[in-house]
Amino acid sequence: MTWKVTDPLEANLALGVSQKKQLTVEYSVAGLPQPTGSVTLLLENRPIATPRESLTFFSNNPESIDKPQLLYAAELPGREAGRLVYHHQNSGRAGLRFIARLLNQSSERADVHVIPGGCAPDINTFLVGFKSGESFWTNLNAGNGYVLHIPAGGQVFLAAQGLAAGYTASGYFKLTNLGDSALRLETLTLPAGSAPPDGPASDGAAESRGVFPAPFVNINATYTTGGDWLYLRLGKDAPDAHDGSATLDGQYGVTHTFTSSCAIRAAIRRWCSSCCAPARAR
Repeated sequence: MTWKVTDPLEANLALGVSQKKQLTVEYSVAGLPQPTGSVTLLLENRPIATPRESLTFFSNNPESIDKPQLLYAAELPGREAGRLVYHHQNSGRAGLRFIARLLNQSSERADVHVIPGGCAPDINTFLVGFKSGESFWTNLNAGNGYVLHIPAGGQVFLAAQGLAAGYTASGYFKLTNLGDSALRLETLTLPAGSAPPDGPASDGAAESRGVFPAPFVNINATYTTGGDWLYLRLGKDAPDAHDGSATLDGQYGVTHTFTSSCAIRAAIRRWCSSCCAPARAR
């Protein structure tokens, strides 16, 4: 998807708290029946208090894909926040279209707050993961996000990207359900240029459904000067899904906080008592 603001004078999106601004945006989306159009948006800088993520959604099994399929499906409960992490490489010969979306299957409009982290697919599967993670971390720390309105029975896209052969799609998103009804979260691949189904995707395959605990790990460690090396390991303990349906190899997309202490002063005191005392005696 490509887009541009029609009026160059309105291209500055900086808004103070509670300020509003209208923008007319022209867009182009490849592969749709009506690929071009325009829309008028009302931007408002409004502080929203969102809870910390209590769930982690990992879309990574299978990591290598070569056909259209439903990759991952889960539910984001009402009034809860979760972190979506996806990483999939097109190992086939034909191009695919990667979709990450939320579906509102209730009879009322739903709202979701999104803090995004993503980038364009890349042939370098390591680089694309680094770039999307860096984007997410920047937005998360700055509180940069937006609210999407999902009509009753409708859907919104978190990502919709062409995935050429050999390329990898990678992304991180904090999703906060601002309503009471659960939202269905899906990642899927489609034939290049095709539109996703209006309702939930289902192809009879055993798509991944593991929902894991909150994406935060606190590690306490102590280093003693002159002692053995202190190793601070990432992904040491693989989390289990809430329902026992899956175990994650590693801790991708999980925020690690290391609280360390160093026994330097005690070591210095021991060193002084053994080295300085003889000097005083001389």
